[in-house]
Amino acid sequence: MRSTALFIALLLAPLLSGAQIIATNSEIRGFYAGAGVGGSQPYTSSDCYYYSCDINDEDGDSGTAVNVFAGYRFNRFIAVEGGLFNADGLGWNSTLVYLPELLDLYNVNVDLDVRAAHASLLAIVPFASLFEVYLRGGVAYYDADASQQLTPSFGGAVVSRDVNDSATALLIGIGAGVSLPWHLHARIEYQLFDIDEKLLATPSDTSSVDTLMIDLQYRFGSHWQQKGP
Repeated sequence: MRSTALFIALLLAPLLSGAQIIATNSEIRGFYAGAGVGGSQPYTSSDCYYYSCDINDEDGDSGTAVNVFAGYRFNRFIAVEGGLFNADGLGWNSTLVYLPELLDLYNVNVDLDVRAAHASLLAIVPFASLFEVYLRGGVAYYDADASQQLTPSFGGAVVSRDVNDSATALLIGIGAGVSLPWHLHARIEYQLFDIDEKLLATPSDTSSVDTLMIDLQYRFGSHWQQKGP
């Protein structure tokens, strides 16, 4: 999924740096609300993973993500947004993982569900009248449940356990949108926030939930018209 995000970022970079911006007297402001659906998966990155000390990046199994949100657009370039996020059916599998608390190597199978309340600031670059690209920065307060099945790699009793974790994490994202008739606006976005590695029973340096989301929003009021010079 991160390779997809990199591809999106490369496509959006010229627009962020050199797009033809719409006229300075554009009148864009007001409240909006919407919902989105997409795919989420756990991701890990580690300098020392298993028996080696090379950089290792790994993706887990995808699950379905749903997001509902509302926000306020102050002008063409700035908006604030908050919402509720839910991702079910995420999966993670690893082999030969040393778990210090169990003093053994295990093959790990994890089912993960994540819920989060989030708030963020959007930095937006509109162009060509109908389109815009944006960067997101904010916080996500997540609550996650992991069902772990730990099978000793070289024989022994299987360990099954449930792990829960709640924390506040940095939320970042990059996306693009297009304005539609009837006050509608559609977006595609790649976003992520970190989670505690204990949920995946992995010794990674960084673990996160990565999501590719498509959403549709309704813009309230009449202050969304992009005017010419």
